[in-house]
Amino acid sequence: RAGIVSIIQGAGKPATQLMYEGHPWRDTTFAGYDYNPQKAKELLAQAGVQTLKISVAYPTSGSGNMWPGPMNEKFQQDMRALGIEVELVPLE
Repeated sequence: RAGIVSIIQGAGKPATQLMYEGHPWRDTTFAGYDYNPQKAKELLAQAGVQTLKISVAYPTSGSGNMWPGPMNEKFQQDMRALGIEVELVPLE
């Protein structure tokens, strides 16, 4: 999440849970999720996942994302670190 925020030059804030700060449904008693690749690998192993390949479609423009290509490439890189192969499928 911090890597994606750096791509958008600080125009956002890394999320720690589903709802943003100030939203009435945000759980203020929950500290949030942190970035822990090792824990993610352990959970995948516990679930019996040895290899995982997914395809992710994303709009190249008009989505409201400022830099959809680089943002999705960062996501792909982060997932690869966990052993998850992500095929990016750009959509017009």
